[in-house]
Amino acid sequence: EYSHFTDVSPSIGGPIDVKNYDQVFGGQMAWDYSAKTGPAVQLFKFNYEIKRELFNNSSPLGNPVPGFHARTTNGVYGSDEASFLDDRLMVNPAVRYEHTNDFGSKVSGHLGLRGKPYSWMILKTNIEDRKSTRLNS
Repeated sequence: EYSHFTDVSPSIGGPIDVKNYDQVFGGQMAWDYSAKTGPAVQLFKFNYEIKRELFNNSSPLGNPVPGFHARTTNGVYGSDEASFLDDRLMVNPAVRYEHTNDFGSKVSGHLGLRGKPYSWMILKTNIEDRKSTRLNS
């Protein structure tokens, strides 16, 4: 995808003339397994993802190395969806490992809860590791 943004008189700062070229391609393999374990019905999910990005950002702001760049990302993701009480309560823990050639490796976590106290009401909440844990620091 190619885009060009120009603003000769922005409200803050000098004139802006930015050209972006972004191209992303990749693939994903997934494996799902469902099981009934005691009072819970569980769905385990495991994914592997690879992504290659080619981009060019000509912006003079925030891009220390102008020109074309390439990024390769490998990610592994695992989650478990456990349903209890006839699907009235669901717990969804997940973890993701990701490695990019320019940012290094990181691990991030997620915990989701869903409650259905009435047939017409669903309550949801999520806890996520937004900072992630960098493994190469």
